[in-house]
Amino acid sequence: MSVMTGTVSKIEFGPCQVTYNAVDLGYFKGGVSFAYTIDWLDIEADQSSMIVDSKVRSERGVLTVPMQETDLATLNTVMATGTYTLDGAGSKKKIEVGGKQPAASTFYQVIVTPLSDGSGTLSTDANEKITIYKAVPKIQLSKAFNRDGERIVPVEFHAIKDSTKDAGKQLFLLGDSTATA
Repeated sequence: MSVMTGTVSKIEFGPCQVTYNAVDLGYFKGGVSFAYTIDWLDIEADQSSMIVDSKVRSERGVLTVPMQETDLATLNTVMATGTYTLDGAGSKKKIEVGGKQPAASTFYQVIVTPLSDGSGTLSTDANEKITIYKAVPKIQLSKAFNRDGERIVPVEFHAIKDSTKDAGKQLFLLGDSTATA
């Protein structure tokens, strides 16, 4: 009789740090999640009762981040359509929104780095990272002012094709970006 084996150290667990354009987005609440989906087009021929081929119709990578730190400086990082102003004294801030079309050149890299323990220590194992080469942040700004909890602002980072990279490597990376063949 054979026995199932496994390695406990390979079980992933816990929260993470998220940086966008090298800016740490701070605390989150409700869990950061990443989803990669592929939409397939199955090719069928009249002469066969089976699928004869299958092609990728579209690929999507979406990182959902429920931001708990919602001060204007942090929100400015993820508001692609906003214009941030900080007065000369450095005390008054504002973000004005509406009518601005973000340019593709303003979509930046997102990096998810797991925490290795409950004290906020970043994992030194780069094999656990997720890197989205270019992402557009799609913020869902809704602030509730009540005593029932924190103001959480969910942001979805949608992966955008990075055409400076080779085919098959243009959307995101799981693991250590310094790995070579």
